[in-house]
Amino acid sequence: VQEPKLRMHVSGPDEVLFGKPQLYRLTLTNPGTGVAEDVKIDLMPPGGGQDAVSSHVLGELRPGTNKSVEVELTAREAGKLAVKATATAAGGITADASKSIFCRKPELEVDWRGPEQKYAGTVATYYFRVRNPGTASADDVAVNVHLPEGAELVSASEGQMYDSTRRAISWRVGSLRPGDDYYMELKCQVNSAGTNAFRIGATTALGDLTDQKVAETNVIALADLKLDVTDPKGPVPVGDE
Repeated sequence: VQEPKLRMHVSGPDEVLFGKPQLYRLTLTNPGTGVAEDVKIDLMPPGGGQDAVSSHVLGELRPGTNKSVEVELTAREAGKLAVKATATAAGGITADASKSIFCRKPELEVDWRGPEQKYAGTVATYYFRVRNPGTASADDVAVNVHLPEGAELVSASEGQMYDSTRRAISWRVGSLRPGDDYYMELKCQVNSAGTNAFRIGATTALGDLTDQKVAETNVIALADLKLDVTDPKGPVPVGDE
C-alpha cells in the first residue's frame, strides 16, 4: 500500500518593515510512500484576508522529494502578523504551516505650545515638537513651519533655514529612533489682526511619513492716536492760518 503525505515549512525573516517587501520560502515535502498528485499551495500574506490568498500549482510530488516556492510579501499592518499557507493534493491530503512575524513601522507626530491670544505688534513665542511613536526608526526627518501673512521672523532655534519667498522656516532633524523627539523654538512679531494660523508639518525625505498641525493665535489690534504739531517759523500776518 502506497500512501502520499505532505509536510510544509515556511522560512524567512522574523521581523519586517512596514511597506518593505521581504522574501519568504515555502518548502513542501512528501514523506510518504506514494506520489502526491495535483499539489497546490494556497498562501495568505501577513495582514491579508481571504481575498488576498494566492495559489501556486506544483503538480506531482514524488516520495522523499521536496519542492520550494519563493514569494515576495509586503506587510501592510504594523504589529504581530502571521504568514499562513495550506498545501493540498488529490485524495484530500492537506498540510498547514504558519510563521509569526513582527512588522515594525515608523511614525511621525508633531505638536506645539504657544499663546492663544496676542496684541498686534508684540512678539509671540512658539515651541514645536516632532516625535516618533512608532516601532522603527524614521530617517531624514524635516520640520517646516509656514508663517501667516503679517508675521515677521524674530529668531528661531539652532539649525533653522528661512525661505522668505515661501515664508517658511525648516529644520533638518535627521533620524528619530522609536520614542525619540526633537524640540524647536520660534519667535515672531504678529502684526495682522484676527486669527493667525501657523502651519506645521513633519515629513521624511521619501515622503512616506507625514503629519501636520495648525497653531492658531488670535491677534488683537489696538487703537492708536498720533498728534502732530507744526510750528511755522517767523511771524504770521493777521488773518493767515
